[in-house]
This record gives sequence, C-alpha cells and structure tokens, in this order.
Amino acid sequence: NKMAAHDEDFMVEEKKIHFYTDMQNIGAGKFATVHRARHTQTGTLVALKKVQIFVNIMDKSERHQIVREARLLQKVDHANIIKCFDSWIEGGEFYICLELCTHGDLSGLIRGHAAAGTRIPEPEVWRYAAQLSDALLHMQQRSMMHRDIKPPNVFLSEQGQIKLGDLGLGRLFTSRTLEATTVVGTPYYMAPEVLANAPYSYPADIWSFGCVLYELANLVSPFWERNLSLYQLYNKIQQGQYAPVDALYGDGV
Repeated sequence: NKMAAHDEDFMVEEKKIHFYTDMQNIGAGKFATVHRARHTQTGTLVALKKVQIFVNIMDKSERHQIVREARLLQKVDHANIIKCFDSWIEGGEFYICLELCTHGDLSGLIRGHAAAGTRIPEPEVWRYAAQLSDALLHMQQRSMMHRDIKPPNVFLSEQGQIKLGDLGLGRLFTSRTLEATTVVGTPYYMAPEVLANAPYSYPADIWSFGCVLYELANLVSPFWERNLSLYQLYNKIQQGQYAPVDALYGDGV
C-alpha cells in the first residue's frame, strides 16, 4: 500500500521542533538532553527530551519501530506516571515531549534528608510506595515493563505526588543501538536475573521497586558499601546481602 508506506515515512521524520519555544536546559546525560519548553499552540510547559539515536546506523524499519514503540507510551495514562504527549524523529534525533515535573525526584529528596540528618516520615514512605506500586500495576496490566526503576526516575509533582518517568525508553532501541543510547550506571537497582543476563520479566521491576522503598527508609541503597568493586557488588546482589531497615520504622517496612 503506497499510501500507508508514505504515511509511515512521514511518521518517522517530522518537523515539529518549531512548535516549542523558551527552551531551557534542565538535564543532560551521555546521549540525551532535556529542555523545559513551551508548546506554542497550547501554551503548556513541557519537558522535551532529545535522544541521539544514530540514525546513520539504523535502517528505516528500525526507525519505524522506535516511533511505534514511543506512540504506545503516549497511550499510558495514569496519575503516577509521567505523561508522554508526543514523539518524533527530526534531523537525525529522537524527540519525546513529556509532562514537566518541577519539584525534583526521590533521589534529591533522599539526599536532602541524608544531608540534614533527618528521616522521611513512615506515612510518607508508605504513600510513595502505594503510588509507585499503582504505577507499576498499571504498566503490568498493559504488558509493559519499566526496566530502569531508581530514585532519579521517580519525580515529584507540586502536590507531592510521585510520577514514574523514563518508562520503556530502554526497549525503544535495538541491541545494535542499545549500547549507544542507554547509559547504564552502577547496577544498584538491578535484579539478579538482569545482572546474570538471564531472561527476565515483571519481577525484575518489583525488585527495583523494593530497592527504592528500602532507600526511602534507610537513605542509602541496600547494596551500597564504600570502596565496593563491581564484582563484589554483583555478589552482594546475587546473594541478597543487605543491612536491615532502620528500627525507626515499623515491621511492615
């Protein structure tokens, strides 16, 4: 179908960046930058993420796949998940327009309490846990995995609600481009089966969720230890070695 093929090509390379003004850089990784921007047609402030996708090493079908996968993210609609408004490829770069959260993330919250020598009150820990588990259940019901749950990917809204972000981005890229587009940090939140390169499914997200919950209570990752080599860290995770949650919290935590 010639018409459908034309539509697919149009869907892959679009010119939309001119719809965004007042760009301000609010974050950068190795292969991605995030700008706060205003969508001129609606006046809405958004987070515009630009990912370098090495179009020169991807064929047309791979580019179509990225856009199709990203369009699936736009169908996810949940109060505790960052809304994805739009996505497109332009000038060899992949853009995702996302809901803007301006009140930081759980990583900043944890660091702030650690620096002040204070603890996150237990009811607040439970509130975040309930909201995060709701978000994960919503994704699982849609057969989606997150694959990278960690405090910097859990954002805070003005109302103190949590919003899970960066979902599904890891699987948007084939293995050929994955290495180039996914920044893998120290694997504190990775499940043992992921580290072992074994097949994994939803329980891997639940493991990461547990690690985040532990860190909200103890203000440090369950597997963190000073001067730990990567090999020692892998062993700790595989064997599930971690200190108990602070006695300040109830047995439920």
